[in-house]
Amino acid sequence: MRRSKRIGVCGVVWMGGLLLPATAFAAGLNLEPNFPLVALNVVVFLLLVYPTNRFVLGPLVRVLEERERRTAGAREEAARTLEGSAELQRDLDARMRAARERARARHAEIAAAAQEEIRRVLAEARDGANAELELVRSGVAGQLESARATLRTDASALAREIAAKLLGRAL
Repeated sequence: MRRSKRIGVCGVVWMGGLLLPATAFAAGLNLEPNFPLVALNVVVFLLLVYPTNRFVLGPLVRVLEERERRTAGAREEAARTLEGSAELQRDLDARMRAARERARARHAEIAAAAQEEIRRVLAEARDGANAELELVRSGVAGQLESARATLRTDASALAREIAAKLLGRAL
């Protein structure tokens, strides 16, 4: 206990001791104190005050104060740790937002590059298909022209043959 509390408790006990005979007398009780017994009780009380304070109340007060000091220290440490963790959480959140933004930008960049690559590959495929189509068309046109030339010669030979058979003589 603190000194001011001890003084307050002792004051209450002394006042109660002084007021008790007056209240007993007012109630009609005729109490006469036995002064040698009271003196003996005061002496025993005074003899027990020091050992009680030294061996019971003193260690108890020290333990309670130590516990209060540790509790307050633990609370302060917990508050500092909580503030530190809140700061770390804010830092982590900021870093996560920045990383997400970088990832989105990188994703957009990769998507744009992929779209460009798709366009380039499609253009190459289209150009290759057009070139092959032109090659096939020119081949078909050449074959068509050669077939027409062959048909012309075959048609005139066939016409002579038909005319020779119709006329019954060679032309």
